[in-house]
Amino acid sequence: MGLKEFLKPDWRKIALMIILIFLSFLYYRETIELHKYNMQAEIRDYGLPFPYYTRRCGWGVPMKAGVCMIETYYYSNSFINIIFWYLLSCLIIWIYDRVKWR
Repeated sequence: MGLKEFLKPDWRKIALMIILIFLSFLYYRETIELHKYNMQAEIRDYGLPFPYYTRRCGWGVPMKAGVCMIETYYYSNSFINIIFWYLLSCLIIWIYDRVKWR
């Protein structure tokens, strides 16, 4: 099997990639930033391995509780994530085919 066959799209690779992307949407990392004047900001990064969406919500003296200040979508990270999950699905299918025939 060459590199061309390894990267060739297959229904199994595409289906696995879609499942992995869907599972990565469920992941989020939450951090809290503390600022001067007793202000806090809650930051949630959604997506694996690179965050494709970031949401900053803050509360404190000048901010109201739970009011989201900034929501950012990263198109470049989304593109990189799609490539990453496709390569990972190619690797998983390749390993599965190798183990299956032995």
